[in-house]
Amino acid sequence: MLASLERRHPILTLTENHRQQDTVEREAFDQLRSGDVERAMRSLRKHGDVVAAPNAEAVRDGMVGDWFRHRNDGRASLMMARRNADVDDLNRRARQLVAAAGELSGEPVIVGGRPFRVGDHVVCTRNDYGRCP
Repeated sequence: MLASLERRHPILTLTENHRQQDTVEREAFDQLRSGDVERAMRSLRKHGDVVAAPNAEAVRDGMVGDWFRHRNDGRASLMMARRNADVDDLNRRARQLVAAAGELSGEPVIVGGRPFRVGDHVVCTRNDYGRCP
């Protein structure tokens, strides 16, 4: 259907990637757009941008470990997951690392069924459902 629409109507084409600042990432996304998935994935793996693991547990352990190392190095780091259950699991694992490092103190305060202690970092956002397709 898209090919048919493209033949009949003028189309806009993305010609320059402004989002990815890293040259390797830009090239990999160009390769993905052109259909060369294997080459793009090889490049991203070599660059350290794709991590593979035998199961979800290992992936989550790796994500949290990377997050904690970046955080301790003073670099901005963000973990993202699609399902709320996965987000909760990642947050639980991250809090365990932060607590084990002695960065949390005091008695927990339960808010919305979740415990918070002095030293927890809380990010508050608001969903913008008007922008979602």
